[in-house]
Amino acid sequence: MMAALRKTSLSVSKLPYCQTFAKRQELHDRIACIPGLVLTDAGMEGLPLIPLASLAETAHRNAFLEALDSMIEQVRQIDE
Repeated sequence: MMAALRKTSLSVSKLPYCQTFAKRQELHDRIACIPGLVLTDAGMEGLPLIPLASLAETAHRNAFLEALDSMIEQVRQIDE
């Protein structure tokens, strides 16, 4: 499966929500402040790697899901 991911050109910057640096930075900052997660600046342009084990604690997982929910809500507003 990882080999298949490496062959594709996945990139956060290609998502409609993340096409501006400010939006990528906003999402990056929200996720980076979750205890146990370590994000690099490389994740701003490519596909950030987040170990699932770092989301084992309920509070960490909920913070991560809230960040994604916020992004999804903003994408829905773009489509309207």
